[in-house]
Amino acid sequence: MSKSKRQLPVIQAEAVLQSLPEGTIVTDANATIRFINKRAAEIFAVDVAAAVGQPFINVFGHRKINRTIKKIN
Repeated sequence: MSKSKRQLPVIQAEAVLQSLPEGTIVTDANATIRFINKRAAEIFAVDVAAAVGQPFINVFGHRKINRTIKKIN
């Protein structure tokens, strides 16, 4: 499969997440932010470009939520 065909599902998933009216934040198993939709950025007043790639706790500062994310994984 070509690189562009592998990227298509990711692009489609991002489009779906971006279109949700709810604020959506996606993290990886280490609680690093991988995606934030526009609504979540508005709710939490964060800069998407600055937040993606950062640890959740550094951006949002909610230790309890951060612990919960780690427990889920």
